[in-house]
Amino acid sequence: MRLAFSAAVNVDPDILIIDEVLSVGDAAFRAKCFDRILHLRRAGKTFLCVSHSKEMLADICDRGIWLERGHAMLTGSLDEVFRAYTDRLTVTA
Repeated sequence: MRLAFSAAVNVDPDILIIDEVLSVGDAAFRAKCFDRILHLRRAGKTFLCVSHSKEMLADICDRGIWLERGHAMLTGSLDEVFRAYTDRLTVTA
């Protein structure tokens, strides 16, 4: 995972796809990953982040998309998307 992340962020990507990358490795690795992601974000790079961590997404992303079974259920602010997703879980539980 370390090698894959290092290769992805050091080739000056136009779009960086991140799938729960910050959930692996030790604390030092996660901190380095997060610092690099924030550096790329400040440089204006585009990210596609896949995660269930609202806190991590809030630090990286401006908008969210709730996908369910291959369909976009909602696109909007992270708060709006997480609220709708949480409401849906509450209703179906």
